[in-house]
Amino acid sequence: LYGRSTGDEDKVRRGNAALSAAITALTAQMAAFSTQLNNNAYNNVNNNRNHPNRGGEHTHGESDLEYYERRYYKRLKDDY
Repeated sequence: LYGRSTGDEDKVRRGNAALSAAITALTAQMAAFSTQLNNNAYNNVNNNRNHPNRGGEHTHGESDLEYYERRYYKRLKDDY
């Protein structure tokens, strides 16, 4: 049995090559997708940390008076 050819070695070899190529392509896609997810998570963390309206900073179109008034009443509300 071991020395005898069954005649389908070529088909098996081609099948293995196709399967190997498919696995390699899938691995590359998974790596790219995982990198994209990591970048999205990193960007979200950074964007939220540096978000202009996150806390005490001026909002767009807000005067100094409005800014300090908002801070004052927010702190007042927090105290009571």
